Amino acid sequence: MLRRTFLVASTAAIGVALLPAVASAADTIKMGAIYSLTGSYATIEDPAYKGAKLAVKQVNAAGGVKGQQIELIQYDGKSTLADIANAAQRLVHEDKVTSIVGVTDSGFYLASAPIAQDAGIPYIDTGGTVPNLPEQIGEYAHMMPFGDDYQAYVAAEFAMKDLGAKTAFVLRDGDSDYTRAIAKFFQERFQKRGGKIIEESSYHTGDTDYSSHITKIRGTSPPPDVIYAAMNPGDDATFVRQAREAGVKTPIIGGDAFDNPDLVKNGGANNTVDLYFTTHMAFKTDNPLVAKFIDAYKAEYGIPPENAFAGLGYDSVNLMVDAMNKAPDLSSKAINDAIFTITQFTGVTGNADFSNKKRAPDKEVTIMSVKDGIFVPIGNRKPSPE
Repeated sequence: MLRRTFLVASTAAIGVALLPAVASAADTIKMGAIYSLTGSYATIEDPAYKGAKLAVKQVNAAGGVKGQQIELIQYDGKSTLADIANAAQRLVHEDKVTSIVGVTDSGFYLASAPIAQDAGIPYIDTGGTVPNLPEQIGEYAHMMPFGDDYQAYVAAEFAMKDLGAKTAFVLRDGDSDYTRAIAKFFQERFQKRGGKIIEESSYHTGDTDYSSHITKIRGTSPPPDVIYAAMNPGDDATFVRQAREAGVKTPIIGGDAFDNPDLVKNGGANNTVDLYFTTHMAFKTDNPLVAKFIDAYKAEYGIPPENAFAGLGYDSVNLMVDAMNKAPDLSSKAINDAIFTITQFTGVTGNADFSNKKRAPDKEVTIMSVKDGIFVPIGNRKPSPE
């Protein structure tokens, strides 16, 4: 996901040059974490942090890495660019971490990753989905999720093949890079497959009244076959509720931002009808790895994983641990180099190849529907070949 334009902060701003961090034999392995436990992104980043903590606990219980325990040092990003950049500065300059995992928004990642890049510290983006994030930052930047192109292409193909859609109305947050990106990719694939975008409508971040956009939808004759809602957490539930209460029955498709508990809580179970979204995993117990993760999460926190971002946080730590085990030593550079040797990572959010230095890993996209207020998986897919 990506919500807004990024702020670049770097070690150059404070005039400090760092050598890549190295964990000594007598120390714990310091792994940094940046997740927003407060603010608008808490609904998806709190579960991501819980997943990351669970992974660290399991690794330590199994003996750690090369005989050393992992110390997870977490700062609350508070869902703001400034706090997230500050958290990265503290992890790099004060805590001297050897690696970092965190954030579920590409703008948040772009505000913090240059700091790790300048210091030569590997940083795994937990959930930001702009396809070329690593390429924008440098060799120490890595992505756990698929890219926005993948999820939007899958959404467009699902709309046409499964829902029989030939026309679509696109609503997007015009101030957000994430929403602009998935809207663009959806339109690109929908039109390429012969569909027609009958109208595109933009709102501003912070808007809470979608009546003008809903009026446009209701005024379209004939009505669109689907609505693609490129929206952020919080906005999605408000729009769904207002649209359904206004009598709009058209199927609505969203991106991974829809995968949050507030979608049903604030949107209303009665309103989440003919609602679909793309995300990173389904909590299906027929997958032994996922079933084990669900049981461990319940045992640790007393609740099942709230959404797929819990799995992404869990996988982010395990990918970093995989690299640590493969590295000849626990220096940041050795860990980072080892990530590029991982061509077959098996995680709860799917299998992935991380050897590509330029863009998001090659992973499947999960399609979900909402029925009676419950998220129900439809299946996993990749975009069809061009």
